[in-house]
Amino acid sequence: LAGDTEVRRLLRKTLRDAWPAARHFGWQITAVCELDPKNQDVGYMREDGTLFVKVRDPVAKGNKRLFYAYSFVLATMLHELTHLSILGHGKAFYTRLLEGLAHSGAEPIVRRESRAHICAELVNAVCENDVRRAKALLAVLPEAAQC
Repeated sequence: LAGDTEVRRLLRKTLRDAWPAARHFGWQITAVCELDPKNQDVGYMREDGTLFVKVRDPVAKGNKRLFYAYSFVLATMLHELTHLSILGHGKAFYTRLLEGLAHSGAEPIVRRESRAHICAELVNAVCENDVRRAKALLAVLPEAAQC
């Protein structure tokens, strides 16, 4: 596919930045693969330890970016890695996710942008009528109410 080289570059960079957090929390994976842009998820972990992350923006057209922002890809990878420690989307999960972001090797501006993407998960929680997730996000990230 067009852009495969860029996908590999983005995934390698994301792994490099996520590695310090993975090492700190003992997160282990067997492989990282690009998730099909048509898949409704943005990421998931298979039982065999393969991590799938969506990199290509499925609605990209014309002059629009072909790929998601790097900070979004990093936030997604850290989100899925956090599930290796904590299942579900409660306060403990979002606390660990933010700790993972803090332990990442990403530049400060990328960490701030990734934090904003995590805050934006509140929209998903509201759209999915997931009260527990929304409450957890607001408890851990009160600024999510203003994203």
